[in-house]
Amino acid sequence: MAITANIFEDTLEFAPVYLRILDKEKRLRPLAPNPVQAEFMTHRTRRDLVLKARQLGFTTIIQADLFRK
Repeated sequence: MAITANIFEDTLEFAPVYLRILDKEKRLRPLAPNPVQAEFMTHRTRRDLVLKARQLGFTTIIQADLFRK
């Protein structure tokens, strides 16, 4: 992925380049947003609520967005 000046405005572009996570096998990997995370980030509003969503990665992508900001 090419790094552009706009990368700092979009979490979906920022995360794989600058952020790393431990996967389930305890290996350090780039944070590549999954389809559920990408859908949430693309269509979110300022009033979204995430209720009891587990193992989908909502907390991870929200933390990535807060880190980017």
